[in-house]
Amino acid sequence: MVIDGIPVVGANGIAGEINFMFPLLKPQEITGTYSWMPHEIGDMIGRNLAMNIAIFNPDAILLRSDLTPQMPLIRQEIEKWIDPEYIPDLIHVRDVSEYSYIGTMLMGLDRLKEKRDKAE
Repeated sequence: MVIDGIPVVGANGIAGEINFMFPLLKPQEITGTYSWMPHEIGDMIGRNLAMNIAIFNPDAILLRSDLTPQMPLIRQEIEKWIDPEYIPDLIHVRDVSEYSYIGTMLMGLDRLKEKRDKAE
């Protein structure tokens, strides 16, 4: 998630991790393995993202999942819970490394600025 132009990482780097929500949203279907059909996975992701949108109102959501590359279908699921005008940009990330490298560079620049500010 990106809020006010800043990627949200959260404690231990798990902000926005959808896999933690599966047991909470459909506990009766948890069997120890996730062998759900793609439309069920889309439903679960849509519900989780709707909750995140309602709580955080992010500018954009980057989604990295081989099971859900169709962002229009995910948007339709979210629209069951959230008015379309409040849904941020949904971006499917195929290669997370390009975002990791940018994030690492930005964090490095922030640390460099902090060190420079302390030195002054």
